[in-house]
Amino acid sequence: MTVMAPLAPPVWDPGPRKPRLILFALSLLVTIATTAYSVWWVYDFVGIRHQARADACPSLDLAPIAAAVDAVELSKQNYVAAADDGSRELACTFTIASGGVAVVVAQWYRNAPAAQVRHSQHRTGQFKSIYDETVVRDVPAGQEAFGSHDPEGDTLTYRVEARDHNLLVSVAVALRAPAGGWSRGVYEKPFATLAAAAAAALTELG
Repeated sequence: MTVMAPLAPPVWDPGPRKPRLILFALSLLVTIATTAYSVWWVYDFVGIRHQARADACPSLDLAPIAAAVDAVELSKQNYVAAADDGSRELACTFTIASGGVAVVVAQWYRNAPAAQVRHSQHRTGQFKSIYDETVVRDVPAGQEAFGSHDPEGDTLTYRVEARDHNLLVSVAVALRAPAGGWSRGVYEKPFATLAAAAAAALTELG
């Protein structure tokens, strides 16, 4: 009688192991990078990117407006150290030779959220009642911008307000008579012109 030798237990070969140390290091680097970006984003969003300037009026370029309606000249400037809403404000008034004024108002807020809220409030405030005929449209300037046009009254009024981070820039024009194709009920061309002026002002003031 032949005695069978006991079978050897099977050998389990799991194959090569994944480089756990490398995976852990990569995961750690991704976590650190994500955290750093989040901290930077929050700091940038709630921080101050643009600082108030009291001497900016003479350097503002209103060439787009001048080309559309007539020559404009600086007539006065007024710097308010602190406005009621917590911003620092600069107002520049320009005369229009054909009759009228252009006003540029810059407001520097403590952070981007404060400027964003105020910008939204300014847009909502353009409508006086449900019967109001004021036109309000988004326009391309800064991070967000809107244009408004009030077709009522004896004076043609157009305005664009643009925001970049904690800075708001408003460019408004009031004309006593139609000029450069701007007339009652027309707003596409004026909005484009004022948006270009607002974008230039953001660059200068930013």
